Amino acid sequence: MSAIAVRLFRRMAAALVSYLPGMTARVPVVVLMLAALAVPVAAQESVEYYGTDALGSIRVVFDQSGGVIGRADYMPFGEEVSSSAGVPVERYTGQQRDGEIGLDYFNARMLQPRIGRFASIDPASGAPKRPQSWNRYAYVSGNPLSRSDPSGAVSVAISCGGGL
Repeated sequence: MSAIAVRLFRRMAAALVSYLPGMTARVPVVVLMLAALAVPVAAQESVEYYGTDALGSIRVVFDQSGGVIGRADYMPFGEEVSSSAGVPVERYTGQQRDGEIGLDYFNARMLQPRIGRFASIDPASGAPKRPQSWNRYAYVSGNPLSRSDPSGAVSVAISCGGGL
């Protein structure tokens, strides 16, 4: 089974959690499997607030009263330095992390955060005037502090606002 197929359908106890591809909302569809019937289950609602960094990585999760539920710290290419319970599957740059295979889902491709490379080639060829783009496995041309690649296909510059 491919890494993307593993991400799309995951069995957890008696429930099947399905992440719909192409959806921008971070809402998994949960369906209980009872014999041959599939019955939707309403999830218990709770409010969480995400504290993010300039790349969009979820660093701190707060509850309604402002208490810290979870924290996460990352190396430049997304490898987790530390993480606590309460952090959602959306981690480095806000992308979903598959804890079983250790890859981040970037819509078009899977990122290997330990080595800072994608697991498959970039569908676009490199630009002649940008030699770093010739490495079709590289994440953001080797510059994760000032660039991001939310789609897995095209990197964009990060703007951190005005400086002094």
